[in-house]
Amino acid sequence: MSEPVQVVRQFPIAKELAQLNLAVQQELASSNKKSVFQYYQLVNVQWDQSPTLPITAPNQQIRLNTSSMTSDGPNLPVANTTLETYAQTRSCVSCHAGATIAGSATLASDFSFVFIETQASIAALLRNNRAAANYVAPSGLRP
Repeated sequence: MSEPVQVVRQFPIAKELAQLNLAVQQELASSNKKSVFQYYQLVNVQWDQSPTLPITAPNQQIRLNTSSMTSDGPNLPVANTTLETYAQTRSCVSCHAGATIAGSATLASDFSFVFIETQASIAALLRNNRAAANYVAPSGLRP
């Protein structure tokens, strides 16, 4: 077993977010003292500054374009110290832009890694299900 590590957030949570976190945590604790969500905190958010909605074609390939993404403050990285303990100088989308769906190394999943396993589980079920004979997989995927 290794020695414990003292993790420190490189970029502190903004004062306004800390106040919001406290209010939400208190509300959650008063509603359900056993709720794990009372310990969660919002670190920051990222959004697209583009004035128009992007038109994304079906079967979008990775890496998704993140050039118009921003967070609260210029060049302020958004990091989860639990997951990105030693990599706090980049933002969420810098990694999540490469998230794919199961069965494809190139089809983008709209920034979520959840679909890597989810689609794989569905594909495995379909392979083992006689009803799968009528299933037509999306382009680029094989059940």
